[in-house]
Amino acid sequence: MVPKNTSLPRRKRWQNSKLDVRARKAAEAVGLKARRSYWRLGSKTNHGGFLLTDPQTHRVVAGEHYNLTPGDVIRICAELA
Repeated sequence: MVPKNTSLPRRKRWQNSKLDVRARKAAEAVGLKARRSYWRLGSKTNHGGFLLTDPQTHRVVAGEHYNLTPGDVIRICAELA
């Protein structure tokens, strides 16, 4: 039986790109955490991008609607460094 959604295999949809890894490492270097959520992807509060948080206070630093691109995360972290 063929699944209904065959646009991308499951492992490809969840696979991190090299740019995603660079964004996460840049955030970690300045003491932040870059998160990406796949839950309710495409809703008003989840645009499929990144969210930057402070791991000590759990406050959102940028991208409250998961609307940052990996390039945005790298740029923001470079400004904070």
